[in-house]
Amino acid sequence: MKKILIIHGQVNIREYLADKLAAEGYLVVPIGKSSLAKEIISTLCPDLILLNLDEDKYGVFEEIKNQSPFLPILALMTWASCRSDFCSSLDDVFVIKGLDFEGLPQKVA
Repeated sequence: MKKILIIHGQVNIREYLADKLAAEGYLVVPIGKSSLAKEIISTLCPDLILLNLDEDKYGVFEEIKNQSPFLPILALMTWASCRSDFCSSLDDVFVIKGLDFEGLPQKVA
C-alpha cells in the first residue's frame, strides 16, 4: 500500500484530503505542523508528500528535498501564492482554485 504524508495547516482541508485519498486505497498520514515532517518522513518512509506550499513553507520544502532528494512532493497552492521563480523550479505542482481538488487523485496516482 502506498503511503502519503499530507502537510497542511488547515484541519478541515487536511481531513478532506486524507479521507479522499484513503478512499482511493492509500495509507494517509495527515499532519498540521511542518516542524514534524523530518521525523515522520524518516519513520514513515512515505511514497509521496502533499505539501501546502504557502510563503512560510518554502523552507520546509527545501529541508525535505535536502533530507530525501528523490521523495516526490506534490505542492498544493493557490495561484496567488506561487512565486514564479520558485514554482518554475518545482517538479510537480497542483494549483488549487478555491477549494476545488478535482483531479487530485489522478495527479497523485
